Amino acid sequence: MIKPTCRNSLIYAAYLHRQSSSRRYLTVAVAAATQSAPSTTHGLKADPPSSSNHDDRTLRKIFDSHHFWQDFSQPSVTSPRRGLFQNRYLKNPSGFRDFTEAALAKCRGIVAKVLQASTTEAYKALPRDLDRLSDSLCRVLDIAEFVRATHPDVRFQDAANEAYAMLFEYMNILNTTPGLNEKLQAAVARSEISAAWSEEEKTVANILLKDFSKSAIDMPEAKRERFVQLSSHVSQLGTTFVSPKVSATHTLGFSSGRLKGMDPLILREISNRFGKVRLPTTGPLSITALRTVGDEDIRRQIYIAGRTAPEEQLHILVASLRNCLVTGITQR
Repeated sequence: MIKPTCRNSLIYAAYLHRQSSSRRYLTVAVAAATQSAPSTTHGLKADPPSSSNHDDRTLRKIFDSHHFWQDFSQPSVTSPRRGLFQNRYLKNPSGFRDFTEAALAKCRGIVAKVLQASTTEAYKALPRDLDRLSDSLCRVLDIAEFVRATHPDVRFQDAANEAYAMLFEYMNILNTTPGLNEKLQAAVARSEISAAWSEEEKTVANILLKDFSKSAIDMPEAKRERFVQLSSHVSQLGTTFVSPKVSATHTLGFSSGRLKGMDPLILREISNRFGKVRLPTTGPLSITALRTVGDEDIRRQIYIAGRTAPEEQLHILVASLRNCLVTGITQR
């Protein structure tokens, strides 16, 4: 399993006992939408809800069939509209900003509580408070990372990317906040406090202290701010570099007859009156062609074109590596 982006940050503290939760996002989304999904979609019969493998098959069709996704995602006229993952904020792209602001407000409240800790009980509660902080960030970051990489609507992708960038920067600010590190150091140093922690709480505290030490926490304020800027920039460069929307060749031309295997309805929609097709090299149509076109040579052309980056991508890679190097130097 690929670990989430929070692996190298403050919010990794809660990751060890929350691994399974991120895997439930898709199941929850599919199960919620299935309640109001149409029974048939362009000849594809929906699987009966009683089947134990219903969610898996429905999810596969969502990714494999553009028509299935279009019908599946239509709002029901008999039930209230739900947001993505049954999240009340995510009914439209702009909801990501509200979702992010709500998370930030909650996080700021937790941070204020931690920074004001002065009693023994308050110090004992630090690992749990910081875990709640982690969870509040991960709730948005994990969803945003998934949506920006997989949602078919570019508006949702952009909104999710913006939300991710905002919280990623805030996360790095937390990583470089001396007050949080000092409070945790003080709690660990007091044996009567650390002795009262469970093994999980001790693990959380140790991971946090290590992450603080990796985030220029002992550096002057100017260097800490520079570290935050560089970390955020590297993250955005990385997202741009692996973006599936970027390729040197945007479309390929074929006669519709050479694309045998693709859904005839799709071919009819994208063909001109001369039977010619301009097939995008990235996105849902190219993925469908790679999975269904029978001609191996056609599939090879689409695959190579979609993965041949333009010259700008090289510049992005160089800039990312340069910033990673500078970030490492900043920490010294």
